[in-house]
Amino acid sequence: MPSEARPSLGVIMLDTKFKRVLGDIGNPDSFDFPVLYHKVPKAEVHRIISSGSIDDLLPAFIDAAKTLEHRGAQAITTSCGFLSLLQTQLAKAVKVPLLTSSLSLVPDIYHAQGAKPLVIVTASRENLTWDHLHAVGILTDWDLHIIGMETCPAFRKSILSDGDPEAITLDPQALQDELVTLCQSSLIEHPDTAGFLFECTNLQPYAAAVQHACQRPVWGINDVIARLNPSFRMGETS
Repeated sequence: MPSEARPSLGVIMLDTKFKRVLGDIGNPDSFDFPVLYHKVPKAEVHRIISSGSIDDLLPAFIDAAKTLEHRGAQAITTSCGFLSLLQTQLAKAVKVPLLTSSLSLVPDIYHAQGAKPLVIVTASRENLTWDHLHAVGILTDWDLHIIGMETCPAFRKSILSDGDPEAITLDPQALQDELVTLCQSSLIEHPDTAGFLFECTNLQPYAAAVQHACQRPVWGINDVIARLNPSFRMGETS
């Protein structure tokens, strides 16, 4: 008898230009299970993060979710945590489990850690608003601290760039060093931090380095994927 087909993960992708390193959700080699991708045209990084409203792109994102479901995805996520704004609309549009953002993990993590301080590491602290947090059940009075990668040169010149793909260079070691330094600095200000939650999916390849350097747990898109289906698990890089 033929073996049962392995479950497939569907990933709604932004319209990005930078290289997807091993461990990044946009690199199919990061997975040991089938992954289906659907890029949303004109959903550039600056538009999703900085525009303040992405309602005009909602039909395109709904179409992406439905297309992935039709292609056989048993669960769906996205490549950008800022899409928490669309969690309810996208989840209602399909019949398979869908989580748009690692921010959706915060309520369970916060309570499981005894309401100890949690640091959210985002692509842009300035642009991550309470609308993004409230959309996935995060409450205003929780002890959360938000730090952003937008001031880090290696991150800004690659992940946040919508320029010519040929001109964009991504230096994984430099980006990892920036992230580790940022997280270590946050511990000086908030030494009672219980752990770090990566809003930005592109930080996942460096989670192990942060966990080792800071001696704190790190949660991110990897944990979203595992929650959608326990048989899904991204590989870790150091």
